[in-house]
Amino acid sequence: MTEHALATTSVSVKPLADPVWYIQGRPLRLTCIVEDEEGTETPNWLKEGFPVGLPKHEVSRHKNGSVTTLTLTIDPAGVDDLGLYSCQSGKADILKNVDMFSVFTKDSNVTEGYETVLECSPESEYQLLTIAWLRDDVPLDKIPELKDRLKYSEKNETVSISDSKLTDSGIYTCRIEMNGGSDMEQVFLENITAMGKPFIRDSEIPEKLQEVTNTSALLKCPAGGQPPPQIFWLRGDEVLESSPKFAMSSLDGVPSGQLNIVNLTVEDMGTYKCTAENSRGKATVKFEIGDPGNVNSALTISPGKANSIITLLSLIFVGILARET
Repeated sequence: MTEHALATTSVSVKPLADPVWYIQGRPLRLTCIVEDEEGTETPNWLKEGFPVGLPKHEVSRHKNGSVTTLTLTIDPAGVDDLGLYSCQSGKADILKNVDMFSVFTKDSNVTEGYETVLECSPESEYQLLTIAWLRDDVPLDKIPELKDRLKYSEKNETVSISDSKLTDSGIYTCRIEMNGGSDMEQVFLENITAMGKPFIRDSEIPEKLQEVTNTSALLKCPAGGQPPPQIFWLRGDEVLESSPKFAMSSLDGVPSGQLNIVNLTVEDMGTYKCTAENSRGKATVKFEIGDPGNVNSALTISPGKANSIITLLSLIFVGILARET
């Protein structure tokens, strides 16, 4: 007499949290993983005992050997998507309560010298909820130029940046945690924008904006701002296009952020400008390629529609050798 081991079926659902939370107007995703040694199970998603089937319900199925992964995506998820969901596999079912909360976010405008306030307010009475703030995936408290100018509300729903700098503009992330630190943790990320006019980094250190040899001049325009600025290069009043002679390339992810002038000659001497422009204003850095051995680097900042213009000048010696033919 031959003995046969009983085939087993295991079912799990991610997220592990119960209830599973989602933000109103954002996607809701439930993943059911069924491991069936016989390979005969065909799991399905149900809501309140009925198969899901609305137009916004997307179900994807992937089978790898004895493991079947069934993912339900609802995008966008709203009030009508609250309720009890189940992954039905025949031999074992998993039930999940699904609950919703909303988040109020408020973008801000950066004005030099004034306070910038960012807001991210989850509308939920759930107690195991925490908020953290980041920029470029780094906690704000770990950013040297920000950490001493921050002030948080009691529950971290708002963060204030005092004595704002133009460099404070950008995309900030509000990280909302449910059941933080446990197996049932859920994390939600909301982006908040701090709008600001363009700026030129390292403008106070002109030597960082240029690299010059006896045959070429690399002019840099490390611009920032929100929205991200568009870069224009000019020689005198002529707008330059990228070419073998005037090669433009990205700098720190900004298209056309640097200009490389190759095969320098006397004819290449003159005034070159980089203008960074967005809907908030513009900033311009000016380079003078003049007598052999001298480059004047002049920064001109134009604050949008305002009438005032600030000009900073500095002279550095970089050893350009202009060769006459």
